[in-house]
This record gives sequence, structure tokens and C-alpha cells, in this order.
Amino acid sequence: MSMDHDACANLLKSISHPIRLSLVKVLSDCEEMSVGSIQKVLDLPQSTVSQQLMKLKQVNAVSTRREGTRIYYKLIDHRIKQIIEIL
Repeated sequence: MSMDHDACANLLKSISHPIRLSLVKVLSDCEEMSVGSIQKVLDLPQSTVSQQLMKLKQVNAVSTRREGTRIYYKLIDHRIKQIIEIL
């Protein structure tokens, strides 16, 4: 699959933040995870995790599913999964 330079730069930009990179690494190893579970794994404040997950959602890197009061996140961009495998 060929990507133009702008699309490639935007994809890499979406995971260039250290916390977002950690988030996608964690999500690439699981089918899906709740914010609370991600927070515990990364030992970060819930607000930080939620803020960075929203940025990933805005670029369609992750999808969400609500179950009661919990929100579950899933990595859906296969290109990011491939990048994580290389790292």
C-alpha cells in the first residue's frame, strides 16, 4: 500500500508522543482494554491516559466501546500495529 508523504507524516505524528507510543504498544498486545487497565499498566494518571487516547481516537487509530461506566479502547489502525512490530 502506497501512502503519500503527508499521510505518512501524519501517521507517524499520531504516535510520536512518548505516552501515545506507550499506549499503542500496550493496545497492540491486547484485543481491547479499559482506561483503568491501561492506567494501571502504564502507571499514569487517568486524565493523562484519557487525553492521549482521545487524540488517538481523533485520528482513527483506536475505536471505543462502552460497557456501563467503562470505556474500552481497541487499536484499529493496522499500519500502527505494523510500526509497533518493527519497534
